[in-house]
Amino acid sequence: RDLHSFPTRRSSDLADVVVKAMKSNHLRHCAILVYSEDHATAAAQGRKLNRKLRRAGIRVVDVLIVDGNRYFRVLRGDEKGTAFDITTHPFTARRVLDGVVVHKSREHLAATLAPVQDAATDHDALLEGVQQWKASKRDGAAEAQWVRSVVREAVATGEVSDSDVPRLLVDLLDLELADVAWSAIDQASADIHVGIWRDLVRRVPDEYVDGPACLLAFAAWLAGDGALAWCALDRCGPQPTPMADMLRELLYSAVPPRLW
Repeated sequence: RDLHSFPTRRSSDLADVVVKAMKSNHLRHCAILVYSEDHATAAAQGRKLNRKLRRAGIRVVDVLIVDGNRYFRVLRGDEKGTAFDITTHPFTARRVLDGVVVHKSREHLAATLAPVQDAATDHDALLEGVQQWKASKRDGAAEAQWVRSVVREAVATGEVSDSDVPRLLVDLLDLELADVAWSAIDQASADIHVGIWRDLVRRVPDEYVDGPACLLAFAAWLAGDGALAWCALDRCGPQPTPMADMLRELLYSAVPPRLW
């Protein structure tokens, strides 16, 4: 992630995160890419990571600074850089052919999770429905079965019906009921779940976005889209939750989804 994603971390902390991720995946070779327009800071960060990885027995092939238009080879004192255009790269073409939307930047990706307010999204009615369900008495086992059936139906149709959203948002505030929805996500259905929970993240009020955002983050990680998983976690509120903390640890440690 960009250097600015670690505003409170020292360089040594960031290096520890990278070394831990490398070792947990049994990797012996790597290249360091530092994405930043601040070349001086990026070069210093890249060199520190290089030293830390080498001391850990990991061979660093190269250290690059990438500023969006050019890349610079730090270890060779490259000051001119090399221009590149990812729009014509075979990897980009392959993703487009596979039907995957390729975003220009992390900001563009994050914008796909921004709240949307349109004629079809009545937040006042939604909040009224949420309050009604919060005030109602429900049986835990029966509610778990309801969550399971709603998620199953959403997988079949690609979305949660409007009438079910208020009740589901209330249920996702309960950790055990949130686990019911979580347990329904597997690698075979991860892409479908990404669509379901992305839609809810955009539709629901901020005070109820944590549940859908965590489920979106998990589905995205399981589908192999770590960037989307990070953006989903960024939509969560400031209060930490066990699921969000676990997902951040999975992403920081670069745990591959196949191990789930």
